[in-house]
Amino acid sequence: MGDLSVDCLEYADDAALLDNLVELATERISTLEEGALTSADMVISRPKTEVMQIRRQEAPALVTVERIDELVESGDLKFKCDKCSAGFHNKLGLSIHKARWCGEERREIFERQYVVEKILDARGPPRTRFLKIKWEGYDLDEDEKLNWEPIRHLIGTAENEMEKFWLSRPDLNIESNIHDPTEHRCCFCNKFYKRAQDLKSHHTKGCDCKPQSTAMGTRTAKAVVRKEMKLKQADRESVFAGDHELKNVFDFTYLGHMFQANGEGDFAIETRCKKAKTTFGRLHEFWSCSTLPMKAKLRMYQCCVWSTVTYGNVAWKLTKKTCSTLRNWNAKNLAIITGKTVYDETKEPTMDLIRYLRALRLKWVGHVLRRGENFPARRAMMMEQQPYEEGSILENTPKHGSMAELIELAEDREKWRLEVNSLKLGSIANPETVVSVFTTSSALRRSARVAARGTEDP
Repeated sequence: MGDLSVDCLEYADDAALLDNLVELATERISTLEEGALTSADMVISRPKTEVMQIRRQEAPALVTVERIDELVESGDLKFKCDKCSAGFHNKLGLSIHKARWCGEERREIFERQYVVEKILDARGPPRTRFLKIKWEGYDLDEDEKLNWEPIRHLIGTAENEMEKFWLSRPDLNIESNIHDPTEHRCCFCNKFYKRAQDLKSHHTKGCDCKPQSTAMGTRTAKAVVRKEMKLKQADRESVFAGDHELKNVFDFTYLGHMFQANGEGDFAIETRCKKAKTTFGRLHEFWSCSTLPMKAKLRMYQCCVWSTVTYGNVAWKLTKKTCSTLRNWNAKNLAIITGKTVYDETKEPTMDLIRYLRALRLKWVGHVLRRGENFPARRAMMMEQQPYEEGSILENTPKHGSMAELIELAEDREKWRLEVNSLKLGSIANPETVVSVFTTSSALRRSARVAARGTEDP
């Protein structure tokens, strides 16, 4: 970073060593391992020592349903819909899919088991194939759609009949999409339509049985891309500790912050939100308690939940997208506590997380700028140039023409504190009002001490 060279991040018994070349990293860790053993009789844990090669990653390939299926089968996507085989990276995604989107979940199933007499025809691709069934003891239904059954309902119960059918129909390709050009039939849910425009309208509005979305914005697609990036790390050059090859990883957590090989921080913020959401869920009895005052609930929310989600925020890029994500996350939590709608808590939040974050970051900037000139964080901050990039830690600093002027502003602690409070509380038209409030509060506390002792302070 300019003329600033940071070669290590150390805290207690953890260390992150930074090098430009694989060869230098190998020489350094090997020398450190040998020296630690010789001089201090300390053994570095090789299994816990990992390598992350930070560089621009190759553009990810398009996410396909087939790729998702592979990750489901390999167990990388641990949650699978038992009706449509869609894969998800967490239990919440699966439950939402089943409740809202999975058409196969709502397909009628009879407890009574019927015997297949003969399979007459087949339609659809292998993944969502339907078979026309002649049930033993029953005639074909006049309603054509009632004669068709998903192939997954027959697996394990009509294997012989399916084998006979495919042998009797060599004209059908079992691996391809089987369709009749004279029919207007949805290949996903097997609904029949009289006109082609009706079928087109059905697909436009959205068929409930369509394969799961592979759009890059979905959580499942992001999980697939992350998995592919992790797998590609094995192809990178290896760093050795002595004769032991260290494992290449795409991400690792250091002092509670998630670092990634692509240099992005979105996943770190998502991880913090998940941890804070877990804490929020554990306190559900407090949020629903009718005897606990609202002020106490909000105070607890700030102390227990906000403190978790904001950990490591000085390393974030607080972009508009990130702010939107955090604002929505906060609104959903506040809606549970206050009873307001999520929309209301988004537009006019009872507690504004974004302002709170900006105030924390500005407060930290002031502390850093008042440190010595050789302090690494200060040296790195001094290299920032205006105009600052979106989400920069210096984005909300007071107006200044140079870094020297910003340092001068930071030296005035009272004025800097007012800037922090203005971010936390909103725009302050008359700062003197805030000072008088602080003075009054201090006077009240002093009066309380005097009343408790019964004497006046000297």
